Amino acid sequence: MNGNLFDIQKFSVADGPGIRTLVFFKGCPLRCSWCANPEGQEQSQQLLFYEERCNGCGLCLEGSNHKVHSLRNVPDTVKSAVKCLAASASNNIQLDKCPREALVRAGFESSVSQVLQTVLEDLPFYVSSGGGVTLGGGEPAMQPEFALALLSACKQLGIHRVMETCGYASWELLEPLLNQLDLLLFDLKHMDNTTHKAVTGVSNEPILNNLEHILSSGKTPVVIRIPIVPGINATKDNILATAAFLHAHDKNQLIQRVDLLPYHRLGMRKYERLGREYHLSNTLKPDRSFLSETRNWLGSFGFDSIVEAM
Repeated sequence: MNGNLFDIQKFSVADGPGIRTLVFFKGCPLRCSWCANPEGQEQSQQLLFYEERCNGCGLCLEGSNHKVHSLRNVPDTVKSAVKCLAASASNNIQLDKCPREALVRAGFESSVSQVLQTVLEDLPFYVSSGGGVTLGGGEPAMQPEFALALLSACKQLGIHRVMETCGYASWELLEPLLNQLDLLLFDLKHMDNTTHKAVTGVSNEPILNNLEHILSSGKTPVVIRIPIVPGINATKDNILATAAFLHAHDKNQLIQRVDLLPYHRLGMRKYERLGREYHLSNTLKPDRSFLSETRNWLGSFGFDSIVEAM
């Protein structure tokens, strides 16, 4: 069984306890405007074009099925042509011919055994730090069979298992994955459904329903993760609504803490490299005073919280 991934990151320390290997699944049902990994949204392979590396040689276009005229004879147009090509990985582009690695393929197929081979390289670090494997993305629940097979294999090897999810999946697909986890990282974007649709492209109703099921099951410990994006969800009303929802449904006290993830623009260049527009270029990081207030509001409902490094 093969899965579609776009990265495997070793020595991650922000996606679960201890030192971890983070497996990035390709494909996500949400289109969050602040997403730092836009190359993980589409399940198919894509190309990122690093224009600053391109010298306009045109070698990548040899044999391409992109119907343009004599690109190698007009090098001044090569960059714009390659940028067009980078928007679609279906074109037969010769990546290995680029002398400067200006084109990078985002996405690759991997088997469970191939992922495990990488994971097991760091087994001593998991043991010494209490770490393990984290499935992220993208959204692992979009490839439930592969995710389940990988989690099951890690369980047999005694490796600690964490999954990050946006929560937008059918319960029938999500529940079997939960049974294989030691910890779940659950993202909450916005409590208002209309706003949630506007900024992510989907309703939050399935997400909240799934979180209710998870918390009522009494099984899987949960860390709630909230991106704090000024102008979108960084308001007192939204934070209080989130805290009230969590307090009302966490009867089994499965929520270990709430992680606050301050907005940043580290993924902005990726949109350009994918040929996409980034809509939050004028959005600033949230004020530290607001983050401090947010922690106090969550604390008033009994939830511990931490702020990820800005």
